[in-house]
Amino acid sequence: MLDSLSEGRKLYVAHCGSCHTLYLPERFKASEWEINVDEMQEKGKITDSQKAKILNYLKSGCKSSD
Repeated sequence: MLDSLSEGRKLYVAHCGSCHTLYLPERFKASEWEINVDEMQEKGKITDSQKAKILNYLKSGCKSSD
């Protein structure tokens, strides 16, 4: 589990942080993260597998589990 979260964080930093400031996972609710990452997937050139790992990382520390 920890390896998966670590990989998700690395992908988040590499793909999302290369274009804009990163937000801490607790900044948004799980449902908000899903919308945000969906909207940015194409721009960030993120595969579906990478997206799942990034969302897993972000949701692990988000405001609520919705």
